[in-house]
Amino acid sequence: MIAGFLLGILSSCNTSKYLGENETLLVKNKITILSDLPASEKNALRYELGTQFEQVPNDKTFIIFKPRLWFYYRQEEKGDSTDFDKFVQRKLVEPPSLYDPEKTQETLQKMEDLLFNKGYLEAEVWYEDTIVNQHARVHYFVQPSRIFTVESFEVDVQDTMVYEIIDQVADETLMTPGAPVSSARLGMEKQRIINAMQDKGFANFTFGNFGALEATDTTNAQVKSRLPIIPGQEGLFRRKYVGDVVINNLFLSDKPSFSQVMRYDSMTFVNFNRKNRIRPSVLLNYIKLRPDQLFRKSDLNETRVQLQLPAVRFADIKTLPRFINSDTVDFEIDLYAAKRFETNAEFEINRTTVSNLSFIGLGTNLSLINNNFFGGSERFSNGLDISFEVDTKLKGIFNAANVNFHNTLEIPRFTGFLGLYTALNNSNILGDERIETLESSANTVLDLAYEYVDLFKFFNYHSVTAEYGFRSVFNGINLRKRFQITHPSLTYFNPTIREQFDSLYNDETFARKSFAPQLFTSIFFNKFVYTLERFQGVRGFSSALIGSFELTGGEMYLANLIINGLKEPLSIGELTFANFVKLEVDGRLYKQFNPEQVLALRANLGIAAPFGTSDIIPFVKQFYLGGPLSMRAWRIRELGPGSYNNESITRASGNPFFQTGDLKLLLNAEYRFDVFWRIEGALFVDAGNIWTLRKDDRPGAMFTSEFLDQIAVGSGMGIRFDADYFKVVLDIGLKVRNPYPDDEGSHLALKSGLPTREVVNWNFAINYPF
Repeated sequence: MIAGFLLGILSSCNTSKYLGENETLLVKNKITILSDLPASEKNALRYELGTQFEQVPNDKTFIIFKPRLWFYYRQEEKGDSTDFDKFVQRKLVEPPSLYDPEKTQETLQKMEDLLFNKGYLEAEVWYEDTIVNQHARVHYFVQPSRIFTVESFEVDVQDTMVYEIIDQVADETLMTPGAPVSSARLGMEKQRIINAMQDKGFANFTFGNFGALEATDTTNAQVKSRLPIIPGQEGLFRRKYVGDVVINNLFLSDKPSFSQVMRYDSMTFVNFNRKNRIRPSVLLNYIKLRPDQLFRKSDLNETRVQLQLPAVRFADIKTLPRFINSDTVDFEIDLYAAKRFETNAEFEINRTTVSNLSFIGLGTNLSLINNNFFGGSERFSNGLDISFEVDTKLKGIFNAANVNFHNTLEIPRFTGFLGLYTALNNSNILGDERIETLESSANTVLDLAYEYVDLFKFFNYHSVTAEYGFRSVFNGINLRKRFQITHPSLTYFNPTIREQFDSLYNDETFARKSFAPQLFTSIFFNKFVYTLERFQGVRGFSSALIGSFELTGGEMYLANLIINGLKEPLSIGELTFANFVKLEVDGRLYKQFNPEQVLALRANLGIAAPFGTSDIIPFVKQFYLGGPLSMRAWRIRELGPGSYNNESITRASGNPFFQTGDLKLLLNAEYRFDVFWRIEGALFVDAGNIWTLRKDDRPGAMFTSEFLDQIAVGSGMGIRFDADYFKVVLDIGLKVRNPYPDDEGSHLALKSGLPTREVVNWNFAINYPF
């Protein structure tokens, strides 16, 4: 079977024998841009033009061969329909891309339209096709010529009120001198004017109110233009006002019963004395439409967004003009209730998180969610996660356990914190616009969590955390912004050291000191996390930026400074108060070459420092590398810090690694490609290390100017299975460069005589590492 598969791959480079006498297989499209544009602009334009192909060659899964096309012809030859053949036809085959000159002409027209819409009004596109041995290669030549730009732009409108509204936002125009005269830019300019008009009550103002753009002069490719604005079908511009607002509380196919009617703030609430209702007084916070006020589309859109509540499965807002040509618009809002209670129970195979001796873990997840906890669409969730890690050396069934019980109350509105935001606004540190954004989009979050981790032969710890803060999501056209801020936070961390750990690390080692019982406290500020995602654009690029900053023990530091001048740590019994700051930045860039191929890049930098009476970062807050999410050629906490190498703790010894640090630098590059069906492949390179900021018991661990010589490098390959909602990942990492030199001064990790297990690491994970 394997031999037949390999033979199929090798034979797939000769699919011409299956072609008919008058059939030609398209094997290549090429675009040449004849212009003196900078190379970066040419590449961007070439990518955009490449999206216009009406025909593309068959997929080359194995770079030079086309097995999917070969499978197609083999199935055509067989002509049978066993279950396996149906699977092959459905998942593995790809029909031949037969060359069609008519589709090439269509591609030409699409390319010309794209160039015209970008402002290349005199562009020319032509092609040459070459056919040899029934293989066609098409070469497209593009001469963009000069790009036409805006010299001047004005809006032509006769209505005085409309003119004043547009003039108030004229400085926000996109049609500025020097900007390309493109249809996309003109479309965005029209949308900008529409938004301004609809926000002033002209709800019926649309693209139909614009005439054709008039170009009065195009000398030297600079355009003097005028955009006419005309009244709608009514023959005039009319403002609209909000009339009646009726909110119906519906269940599945229920119809509103007007025998159950309540009135709040001039609005009508129907069926709100029924179960699982949201209190009308709370709903008023989310409905921005108010009777007798101007009908603004922004209020309607914000209401739609605000009604995306945990207790609401779907909100249907009907716009009902009172009569033909009426200036009053009534609204009917149907709220379809979500289930009040949700339960979930899962058994899962997951990646290891506690030790580096295990390959996989087994776990269960139980959760209970109440979507309307206090009657204001508050979501209260309880979750219990229990997992065990499998011992690969079979010394026992499991070698580690993790129990996590977490409770979260999410209130879908901004509640503030001790008047802090009001004070920041009054002192002009936070402007009115940012406060309005918080009030309209932020949710209040309260967390209470308990975690128990047990690495059976070495240590265990209990951790209890209580937090209060806010999080918000902003969705734009091409991006998404998310932030989470935590104000008061309290964590109780209590570890217990076992005998085997004691024999490896004495009282003075870095590892031992980081396992002290501690309290992590913050009152006014604890943590800020910011995420910016940019979605894929026309050039195939997308990106993400994740930044976090944490400050623990700031208030206790000030209290200690006042009480005893930092002469000794503040403590409650054996518990000391931790003082540290931690900053981490993670940048990711993705380049989509085509639907089957992606290049993913990541740069991750983190730094943490103790202050006050603390001289070390707690174990659970330290940085480490290794494992399926970072340096895949190393096991979890095996790498570093710096050039430190503990020869007594190896993979063969069976002891876990505990190498952590205060500073982290990580670089990843990964090329992902489809193989067939749901199977994906990957080739990757990882580089990085961790360091300490101070000297400790590990020689070479501290960060110095020689850090570049201590960068470790690993590479490898992986296979991934796409299960729709998640991906199962198996990556094999190979050490290439060690961060420390050997006896001969070499950093090369691949040497004869080394056991394979010391240079090769198997990683199992759920979903991509980044």
